[in-house]
Amino acid sequence: MGIHEAVAAAMIVAGGWLSIFMIRLGLKILKADPEEYRRNREASPRKRDPWLGTLHTFYLGARDHRISAGLAVNKDRREWVEQGVLSESAIDAILR
Repeated sequence: MGIHEAVAAAMIVAGGWLSIFMIRLGLKILKADPEEYRRNREASPRKRDPWLGTLHTFYLGARDHRISAGLAVNKDRREWVEQGVLSESAIDAILR
């Protein structure tokens, strides 16, 4: 067995594992809870807010349990700024 056959076999095995992963991910997305997804989308006015950590941690005057909150320092303005991202439990509720 030459090096080319070994590389080809490794690529076939890796492709198989990748295919299985993609199928499982697709099934998980198809089974996702649309109502939880809608609730989490309402928490972020813009699509990039969860990635940037700029979600508001309060919703309708109360602390939103779906948002993991923290503080950071804005060095330009020398002030504390609120940061919020979707919590793992909020994401897990969608992808049960």
